[in-house]
Amino acid sequence: MNLDTTPLTVFVITVSLAAIVYLLDSLYARRWLATKKEAIAYASAAVVIGVFGEVFVETIYNHFVGQPLWHYQFVPVHHTYTSLYSFILWALYGLHLYWVRETLDKKYGKLSRLKLATIFAIESLILETFANLVWLGVFGYLIYYYTPPDLWHVTTLVNIPCYFGASWAMISTVKRFRKDPRFFAILSVVVAVIFLAFP
Repeated sequence: MNLDTTPLTVFVITVSLAAIVYLLDSLYARRWLATKKEAIAYASAAVVIGVFGEVFVETIYNHFVGQPLWHYQFVPVHHTYTSLYSFILWALYGLHLYWVRETLDKKYGKLSRLKLATIFAIESLILETFANLVWLGVFGYLIYYYTPPDLWHVTTLVNIPCYFGASWAMISTVKRFRKDPRFFAILSVVVAVIFLAFP
């Protein structure tokens, strides 16, 4: 297809990806999922941990391996370690985590943090592969290009421990948010300011 990445086409693709994820999550839950106030905590936690975590992981990986793990190709910042679009991707991922956790809790009872983080780490590869392939099909290039060739540069198995750590941190952050919303709000602002002020 190879459309131009205008604000309108990016908006349409983003809404389409979000709708597909919502429909798949609803299909798994076998009901139409609702979004409660708690979903904001998940989306916010995902943005904070995700955006900050991308720069952190890339810095550490680049230091020890000698090359970045990935390169963002759409509105990249921080040496292509992350992207301005990451805010949207991570927020959507946070909503997905909220819906899936709600469904898992209803089906299996409260799962341990270890089990949840493991589930989220594995399915994160699937979700990012899906988003990256859709982007490639529509715009002709990947949102993020992975340097390891193990999964055709669309994602990589190296990400599993990264996503496990991110999921663990998100679950912990959401739990903390319920207890101390002021701390969470300050953390979110600090990370957002650092992210925007030092691209």
